[in-house]
Amino acid sequence: MTHRRTRTRTAAGLSGVLLAAASTGIAAADAYYRPARHHGSPVVATTEPAETTPTSAASGDTEGEIEPTITCGTERWDVKTGTDSAATGVDQSAVDDTTVADLNAIVAPKSPKARVTPVEDTVYEVTATLTDFKREPDSDYHLALADDNGNKMIAEIPAPECVRSGPFRTVIAKARTAFEAKYRATTKYKQPNVSVTVRGVGFFDRIHNQRGVAKNGIELHPVLAIVFNP
Repeated sequence: MTHRRTRTRTAAGLSGVLLAAASTGIAAADAYYRPARHHGSPVVATTEPAETTPTSAASGDTEGEIEPTITCGTERWDVKTGTDSAATGVDQSAVDDTTVADLNAIVAPKSPKARVTPVEDTVYEVTATLTDFKREPDSDYHLALADDNGNKMIAEIPAPECVRSGPFRTVIAKARTAFEAKYRATTKYKQPNVSVTVRGVGFFDRIHNQRGVAKNGIELHPVLAIVFNP
C-alpha cells in the first residue's frame, strides 16, 4: 500500500493544540471512575443506565443522563486499545496525512485477529466532517466522519479506564479530554456537523451496520488526537 504522503511530527505536533490536559488526563479519569476489576480482567460487566432528565449544559448539550459505570469491550479489544504486544511497533511520530476516500480504497483483510500490517501499524490523520457521535456500550466515543463526496468512516475514542497499559494510553486520555471539553456524549446520537482533524491508528472492524461505517470497515481506532474546526 502506498500512502499519499507521510509527515514526521513530534509528539507535541497536533497534541500541542489540544486543551491543557497533559498532566491530568489519566489521573483525572482514574480518580473519577474506579471500576471494579477482578484479577486483571479488562472488562467491567455492567449495563448502561437509561437516559434521564438533563443534567449538563456545559457545551450546549441539553440532554443529560446519569453517569454510567465504565464497561469495556471484548472483540479484538487489545488491538483497538493498543494493549497488544505488537502495539509497541506503531511509530506515533510518523503520521500519514490522508483522506477518508483513500482509506476507503484499501482492501480489507478477511476476519483479522492479530494486528494487521501495514494498516494497523500506521497512524493516519484525516480532516473531515463529524456528522454524528454517541457513547457506545463498550464506553467508546463513536465518531462518524464524512467527506464532501459522501465517503464515510468511523473513529473511536476508548475510555481511558479501559486502557490500563500500552503505548497509546496517555494520548488516548488527552483525546478523550479534548472531546469532552467540546461535547457531552450520551447513548443517543448527536449531529454536530463540524469540521475536525482526527489522528488515530488504522483498524479494520467487522461491518455490522454501524452508523458511518466505511465500505471496507476501516476506522481510526484508537483516536490519538482530535482538533475541532481546524
